[in-house]
Amino acid sequence: MNNEELNGGVEVQAQSQSYYEKLDTDEGYIEDELQIELEKIRRTKDVLYNDMLGEYNEKGEYKLSQSIMQELIDMPKKIDVIDDNGIEARGFLGDRIFEFTITKPKLEDNGNAYCFLVLHEKIERMGGYYIDTNAVVVATYEYKYDKFYLNHIKEVFNLKEYEDDTTGEEGRTFYADKISLRFKELAVMSEVGDDIYERLEEIYFNRRIQLLGLSAQTALIMAEFTSRKNKLEPFFMNTTRKYYFLNQLLDDCLQKKECAECLENSDIKEQMQALDKKFVEKNIEVEQKIKENPQVQKIRKQEQFKDIADLENLGRETTQKPTQKPMPKGVSKGDAGKPKSKKKGGGGKSKGGGGKKDSKKKDDKKPFMAVYT
Repeated sequence: MNNEELNGGVEVQAQSQSYYEKLDTDEGYIEDELQIELEKIRRTKDVLYNDMLGEYNEKGEYKLSQSIMQELIDMPKKIDVIDDNGIEARGFLGDRIFEFTITKPKLEDNGNAYCFLVLHEKIERMGGYYIDTNAVVVATYEYKYDKFYLNHIKEVFNLKEYEDDTTGEEGRTFYADKISLRFKELAVMSEVGDDIYERLEEIYFNRRIQLLGLSAQTALIMAEFTSRKNKLEPFFMNTTRKYYFLNQLLDDCLQKKECAECLENSDIKEQMQALDKKFVEKNIEVEQKIKENPQVQKIRKQEQFKDIADLENLGRETTQKPTQKPMPKGVSKGDAGKPKSKKKGGGGKSKGGGGKKDSKKKDDKKPFMAVYT
């Protein structure tokens, strides 16, 4: 099946019944309602535990707010690599490092070219044994393709070849108000929810292991899990999220084809599903309490106020509707993509997506930001 057929199938599915984007599956999405709810919980914790700047919407698409995208564009960036595949760069904000790539320019028939500014956010799996990398397109830039094209890219995306391993004085004086507020929000949410989330993970894990150990039909699953646990135990047994990572490991085993078939044909299948439902229910309760926390609400009110200011400034800019471009190799139409993992701290890149502005002025060098939906 080619990409067009796959994307077409996904769009049809999205218009019909339960659908949630999950690009690390063969189909690119999941339909089962319980599995969708479990995936939402996993992604909520991915965002919280890995300080991710965006959120996943109800369709499973990863989104950044417009104001955060603008700060990422404005952020001074140190160029690390320029080669035939594009540009790799880093931005610095306090003690945080932001990893970017600028894709290889895609040539058009009209003599223009366009490229994507992509942010890469690392997601820790199993205590750091695996690192997934979520790639999201921040902006798209189109300009006349000539010998100055690279200079234009550097200018609009604030890319420079600094001598030291920072962005120098320019980086030290740069302040990303919205990004800083986002990290503050995540820190408060984590403080409120971490302990209770881990307690739920502990209960969920212990009850699942107990059930799996009671049935002779699931011996293969237990053997697979025990083998992996013994191998990976040093990575997560001394962390504050031990059971969160143990459940990741168990889920990984359960998704293996042979193990999934064992569970499907076992006499504990319905009991395992009942545990899943209870786990979802309790996590939703905790998530709601976190949202209602006075400290969290205070920060979100600050965000709403700043969004109003953003909208006032937005009226001074062009509102021309963007035109979608064919995505370069390794980039899909979605705002988040199929995660690729590397072991023992390595980062894999996932697919991203975005749009471009159909500019009437050829000398307009302002990058287009995808609208937050």
